[in-house]
Amino acid sequence: ENIYEDGNVSVYREPDKKQIYEESKSIYVIDKDGNRTPLKIVDVDKIEIESEIPKNEPPPSEPEKPIITEIPKTEEPKKPIVKETPKTEEQIENPTKTEETKKEEKPTETTLEDIIQRSNKLALEGKALFDEKKYDKAIKKLNEAIELNPNNSEAFMSRANAKNGKGDFDGGILDYLEFVKKDNEQQSLIEIAIQIGNYLSLERSGDPTKAIIILNNILETNEHPSLFFVRGAFKQRNNNFVEANKDYVKAADLSIEDPQFFNDMFENMCGLGSLDNAINFCESVIEKRPNYKLAYKSLARAKNTMNDFDGFISAYQKFLELDSHNSEYELGKKNYSDLYSLCENEGKLEKVIEICNNVLKLNPKNKFAKDYLEKASSEIEKKASTLRQQGNLEDALKEYKDINKIPIDLAEDFYKRGVNLESQGNNNDAIINYDIATEINSNYADAYYHKGIILEKQDKQNEALENFTKAIDSKPNFTEAYQKRALVFCKQGKLEEALRDYDTIKQKPPIEMAEDFYKRGTTFKKLGNLEDALRDFDKALEIDPENISVLEWRADYNAQNGRSKEASLNFTNLGELLKKKNNLDKSIEDFTKAINLDSENTNALYGRADAYKKKNDLKKASKDYVSLGKLREDNGEHLENSIREYTEAIKLDPTNITAYFERATCHMIVGNLDSAISD
Repeated sequence: ENIYEDGNVSVYREPDKKQIYEESKSIYVIDKDGNRTPLKIVDVDKIEIESEIPKNEPPPSEPEKPIITEIPKTEEPKKPIVKETPKTEEQIENPTKTEETKKEEKPTETTLEDIIQRSNKLALEGKALFDEKKYDKAIKKLNEAIELNPNNSEAFMSRANAKNGKGDFDGGILDYLEFVKKDNEQQSLIEIAIQIGNYLSLERSGDPTKAIIILNNILETNEHPSLFFVRGAFKQRNNNFVEANKDYVKAADLSIEDPQFFNDMFENMCGLGSLDNAINFCESVIEKRPNYKLAYKSLARAKNTMNDFDGFISAYQKFLELDSHNSEYELGKKNYSDLYSLCENEGKLEKVIEICNNVLKLNPKNKFAKDYLEKASSEIEKKASTLRQQGNLEDALKEYKDINKIPIDLAEDFYKRGVNLESQGNNNDAIINYDIATEINSNYADAYYHKGIILEKQDKQNEALENFTKAIDSKPNFTEAYQKRALVFCKQGKLEEALRDYDTIKQKPPIEMAEDFYKRGTTFKKLGNLEDALRDFDKALEIDPENISVLEWRADYNAQNGRSKEASLNFTNLGELLKKKNNLDKSIEDFTKAINLDSENTNALYGRADAYKKKNDLKKASKDYVSLGKLREDNGEHLENSIREYTEAIKLDPTNITAYFERATCHMIVGNLDSAISD
């Protein structure tokens, strides 16, 4: 309370104390430079103030409050600070002195510092007597110290201990409570709370209930974490774990920056073997403080003690992530070393990899995470290499995955095993190995290709198509993959796509593909889409010019639409094809259709004549050769060509009078009169 201030001098005192000596620093002066000077005590009944104006400033218009004057007596004077000066040894030995001796002694002023120092000295003497177990003498000294300075908290603590030493537990408790009122430091509160517990529950009655009641009273005015902690401990000893946990969580929440305090509470739980409650405590703290790393570390420890490895990993990972900058640097290496050892014992070094990687995402400079990531990776890589040499490819792959370091040539091992399985007819297992090969090496064209072959055989055309496409994407000059994909396209009716694949590899489509175009063309024809039908029939003939079905349809179509010459040509080609296939009757039939559509079609006449000859129907063959000879004459060809045809007719049928006559005529025209006369 500022009771006086003039700009240069400020005077303060505690507002709730009736007597000056009850606060060791209750009245002092602060000058303009900030220096504090305790006021000398003239009398304790009253303090008045008078001003002391600095010389360099003009006096105020109104009289200012005085700083210090003599203190007049009140009707009922208060108890003075120095009621009686303690007697010296000389005074004890010589209690009476002459007036002359008294006159010779100069009176001394007693300052506030003098009182405090005297009180502290008496408190130390009292504590020394307590340590010597001289409890009565200690209490006497401490009474004097407290009488001089009622705010001497250490004196109350020592007197409480001395009273307890005598067995005056109730008196000790009262002094402990006075100590708490005057000293709110955490360690002091912990000490007093433990003392209360020791004397009321542990060493004496064995019942912590009274301690809990006292702590309840203290906590009504002072919610200090130490007091919650100790009360929680007493509740725990009463087997009231739920309420104890609440007090521990409250204490942790109030002392979040003090790791030792949290550890003490956790140890208290674990010390009584109540790991479930310790875990509940940690989880409760985490619920209130989701980023309190120490709670995760303790939770991990409890989980590990309970052989809950997964629970340990989950909590410890969170702890290390929250502590990614190694706030406890000196403990950093041990934190990671403990993690490594435990995971190594469990055969799960991959967890070290996972956690270290997560920490490094948060702090790429974390040295310990880097070191132990490298250490775990090296160990796992050695193990994977050994498994691979033993042919245990799946386990080797798992280890390589854990360190994210899969050698690409491992794909070849799986591919070769897949080919072997495929050759044995074990297609499903072969596919599994091909998949792993392409997982390791996404450009493994041969693996895609072989998988596609199996899927195509299993009539899984879409999946087969997908794998052939991946094979082609991985190796653009993969001819076999183009061929297989084109076949799948054909099965799916995607004939243009198939043709593009064949065109890409500059390879003529297989003859069977003509039939595919013919079938699709026939469908178009039935639907009345003749344009698309014709296009497909033409494609079919490009692929297979000898496709009888296409040729017949095309010939009939042209004939029906008045395209006689085109139809005649179609039937001629059809007749030739059938003749090659030795289907002579059908061949002769088609040649005849061609001739009927175009009587000047020499190829059709020649083809039919040849078909008759092969059929050994020589007279008809001879007759067709005569017709062929006449046609050549009519077409203005050289007569020698006609003579050759007539000669062939006579050779096939020597009785063919027409042939002789037509040849004779030709001989006569060209001047071969003897030959003409002979014919």
